Parts: sequence; C-alpha cells; structure tokens
Amino acid sequence: MSIEQRLNRLAPALTAQERAILILEAWKDGRQEDPAWRHSMPQEQSNAFNHYIELMNRANVVLGRVIGVIHMQTEALEQREMWLVGMTLWEEHVEEIRRAVQLAVREPITQSEYNAANQAASDEWVSVTELAAFLAGEREDWSEDDYETVDEEYGPVLKDEVWDRTVAEEERKLRAMVARGKLPSRGKGKGLKLQQGALSHFGHAVGAVAEEYISYRVVPDDQVEDVESERRALRHLQQVLELLPYDLDGEGNLHERLRKGLQETTAFRLITLWVELRSVEVLVDEIGEAFNGVDPLKPPFREKLDGTREKLQAVREHLSFLHMECELREPLEEELQEMRGWLEELPAST
Repeated sequence: MSIEQRLNRLAPALTAQERAILILEAWKDGRQEDPAWRHSMPQEQSNAFNHYIELMNRANVVLGRVIGVIHMQTEALEQREMWLVGMTLWEEHVEEIRRAVQLAVREPITQSEYNAANQAASDEWVSVTELAAFLAGEREDWSEDDYETVDEEYGPVLKDEVWDRTVAEEERKLRAMVARGKLPSRGKGKGLKLQQGALSHFGHAVGAVAEEYISYRVVPDDQVEDVESERRALRHLQQVLELLPYDLDGEGNLHERLRKGLQETTAFRLITLWVELRSVEVLVDEIGEAFNGVDPLKPPFREKLDGTREKLQAVREHLSFLHMECELREPLEEELQEMRGWLEELPAST
C-alpha cells in the first residue's frame, strides 16, 4: 500500500490541526493538496479548520505583503547608507587633499610683513607656566625611570609627576631671571606673564607661524602685487577644499548639513524598519505555534524575511564604521498589540 493510500485511509481520523498542517506543507512545497483532507473532515472540525486556514492566509497574504514592503524599504535604506558612506569618504579624501596642500604650499609673505610678524610674536605676552611647559617639552635628559606604560598601544609615556616636577623647575628658572631683571614681565604670582622672546635666552628662536600652511615663503617687498595675487588664489583654493561655495543660504556648509541629515534619517529608518521586522517575526512565530512550530511562511516570504534581517544587520555594522551606533531594539508590547489588531482587521484570502 502506497503512502498516499495510507494517508487516504487515515484522513477521517485526522484532527483539524493535522489537516491544516498537511495543507500548509503542500502550499509551501508548491503541491496540490489532497482533496481527501477536506472531504473526510467531520462537520465539528469546520470552525477549527477554517481558523487554521485563516492563520495561514494571515501569514502569507497579509504579513507577506508587509514583508515585501519592509524588504523594499530596506533596499532603499541600503541606497541611503551607500550615499552616506560615499559622502563621508569624499569628505575624508578632500580633507587629505587639504592637509597635503597645507604641507606642500608655503604661504607667501613680503619681507616687511615677515619682520613685523616675527616682532609681534616675540613681543606677545604669555603666562610663565606656558613658557615653562615649552621649555620642559624641549628637554631630552629623561631616564627610563621617568616613563611608564599606561596603554600598550601607545607605549611608554612620561609620568605625570615627572612632567609636573620638570615644568616647576623651568618656571623657577624663569622667575629667577625676572627677579634679577633679565626678563621684562607683567603681573605677579600666578598671573606673571613674560614675552615669548624670553625663549631666546634658552637658545630657542621665536618667529611668526603661518596661519594656514606649515611655513612662510618670504619674498622681497617689491613683489607685493605677486604676493597678493597668490594669496587670492590660495584663499579660493581653501574655500573649495572647505566646501564653502556650497553655503548657498548662509546657514553653514550645505554638504555637511546633507551628511548630518543623512546620518539622522538613516539611523531613524534603520531602527524603525528593524522594529517592524521584529514585529512581523514575532507574529509569524505566534502563528507557527498554532501549527506545532511549523513555519507558516511560504519559502519566498521566508527567504525575503530572513534576507531583510541580514540586510538591516549589515547596515548597522556599516554605520558603526562611521562611528554611528544604532541600538536595534525589540518591539514594545503596545506596538505588537497594535500590529495584532491590524492583522485581524484586514481581510485575508487566497
């Protein structure tokens, strides 16, 4: 006797749940259901059987449509994420170009301007502690005992107490020179200030520092027009590299605003879609419990649901590379209740 014949003989003894599970498995396999599963059903099983069929329809028709929508929205989210990644990488590349320009270009300045800038730098008043810290940083007579390893990644660093002690030593030297009248000063006690030119007494030259670039290129005063022309060109270059031309409405860099807007909306859509996905998964599992744990979804819907989960998790991982941490939370009970009510209200038919 074949298996089909045996099932036909057993069909009258099947419960409503068993009949529904057989039909569900046939649906999922793309097979025609055996008419005997319905024809041999006792009248008293009709209500329970119809309930199971309704659950299958809810899973594959109603929730199936929801799965399709979430899947499409997730694909749109992936495109948004790729746009965000592209904008971020572009900004990083522009920043690399900007730094390379700053390292390679020497800011033009006339000899007179350069002399005046050097004098201004030498005459600038700074706190005695600031000068002492500079002098301490220039020392090289450290011993191995002066270092400690706080983080293996960065290696040994100077101990805090050694640094503080060295700065205090240098400050005492400076204050002693002030007391002997060797250095001009302003203020007293903690408010004592010295001119930066005081560093020349310790063999350190004090000079002007270029604002935008690493160093100056000093040219004769008779080339002032060429200097101004080159400065205008460099200012324009800086504007391009800093994306200032895109400040169209006076509210800040348009490109940066677009990127920040993308970050916020991408994170929001990711979390929203994840909650919707998890809500669907919870409802599908609840329907599956009515079928003794058998997955109620047809393979295309199951594949799309699982694929969407993987896509959302991948988006979350990619955003973490951009230092965006998104918590993919579970749906709240009221959110699940709302979806359950919505699921029951919508018509489901095959």
